[in-house]
Amino acid sequence: MALPVSDNFNRADSIPAGGNWSRTGYCETSIYNNTLRSSSSYGFMYWNADIPQANHWAECKAVNASYRNCGPAVRITVDSSRNGYGYNVSTKVLFKYVNNTYTALQTISSDTPNSTSVYRLEATGTTLRVYKDGVQIGTNTTDSSHSTGRAGVFIAAATNPQVDDWAADNGASTYVTADNSAQANNSTSDAIGMTHAVTAGNSAQANASSSGAIVQTLLGNMLADNSIQINQSTSGGVTRPQTVTAGNSAQVNGSTSGAVGINYILSADFSTQANVSSTGSIGQTFAARADNSIQVNQSTSGKMSLSPGYWYGDNEKISNWDNVLDNSTTWTPSTPIIRYWS
Repeated sequence: MALPVSDNFNRADSIPAGGNWSRTGYCETSIYNNTLRSSSSYGFMYWNADIPQANHWAECKAVNASYRNCGPAVRITVDSSRNGYGYNVSTKVLFKYVNNTYTALQTISSDTPNSTSVYRLEATGTTLRVYKDGVQIGTNTTDSSHSTGRAGVFIAAATNPQVDDWAADNGASTYVTADNSAQANNSTSDAIGMTHAVTAGNSAQANASSSGAIVQTLLGNMLADNSIQINQSTSGGVTRPQTVTAGNSAQVNGSTSGAVGINYILSADFSTQANVSSTGSIGQTFAARADNSIQVNQSTSGKMSLSPGYWYGDNEKISNWDNVLDNSTTWTPSTPIIRYWS
């Protein structure tokens, strides 16, 4: 097998969990009610089918509302001691174990734990980051105790804490913040969540997901000229605020079974944007907010709403647009009235 990997634990109860899961001393793995939990003591469990690169991440849900003392873990050492980094969803603590000695590295007091959010722990060099549903929570933490290891989970007690929808991959969640950079993200069985990606000129970005949404929140993507971004999802939505805010940029978003939702985009000259959805709506706010920009939207089974935008003059308008500005032969800003494709 090869990363990226994921496990939803939807199989018969068993002790040990078997499959691609192993323990590192103390903590025995088990499958219970389609989740992963410990049947003895506490500690790290790791995915044994792949050895990730030094920079990698792991994510999961803590689904038992009464006992969330568990979470994602990275750089787990395969030995008889507790060694690695973990995040405890219940206590909101990023921590490390070094030869069975526990040290809290950061408490993220602003978080409100729940059973549906995906918590991700990422190790890049000596920097550790925690994400919730694709958005970083807390601040960067620096620690050099563990430089390599396996991806997995940490269970802080036997029986009760339950982990679900686990995934792991090489790399990082924050991407490309300088010129002349390229970024490609691909997922066949999970969402792509990104924060602060591609914030300078002459950069290219491509995101593809065949069974999960592409979620980009408070990114500030493509904040300079001469950038290209492509997002495609075959079974999830594409959601993106505040993207492509400089000139000479191109953006393409495609979804075959989910909505395309985008805000504050293409707000500079000479930009091109194309949005396509075959089974969901396209919603946009403040799109194409500068001269000489082109925007194309197509939805086969959902409405499109845009406000305010730039439209062709009366002589070229499409009959299906309601309330298009009349008597204009050039690109002209509309008044802030929502346009609906009927």
